[in-house]
Amino acid sequence: NQGLSIQTAPVSYSFNVNLSGPQTLGEDVTVTLAVDPAVLTQYNAANNTKFQALPTSFYQFATTTTTIKAGQRLAPVTINFFSGADRITDQVAYNNALPIRVTATSNNVAVSSNYGYKIISLKLRNQYDGTYAATGRFTHPTLGARAINETKELQTIDLNTVQTNFADL
Repeated sequence: NQGLSIQTAPVSYSFNVNLSGPQTLGEDVTVTLAVDPAVLTQYNAANNTKFQALPTSFYQFATTTTTIKAGQRLAPVTINFFSGADRITDQVAYNNALPIRVTATSNNVAVSSNYGYKIISLKLRNQYDGTYAATGRFTHPTLGARAINETKELQTIDLNTVQTNFADL
């Protein structure tokens, strides 16, 4: 996950719904999707994570149905994510995920119990998040000065704060 920058313009994200099995079908299949917090609850329990369901103000489906055309296996789904500072009010916004489940199909097509859902984990990134080069001289209180040249990863904490490893004692 490369992260979702905090910005006013929505970010479009697409993925495919996949028809699995040995053969394609001879007729179109309409697939209906919905956000299902139970999927996230099960995932958190199984993986010892603490993702929260993404608030509805952070996303919008282009449509909650898609059609896998006859003879095909894939159909696209598009979601717009909104990550403007006006929508981010607290730290919880930085540990969110969007749990999506296939809730219905036309023509009685079976939905796989282990692949009938998708969890999109969102890592929000502020303007300071990224990889930096730390160069110069480091002075230790008792060991003296030495050159420093290392890569530092800064990770978003909130709208204006990042964290990284600190100290070299």
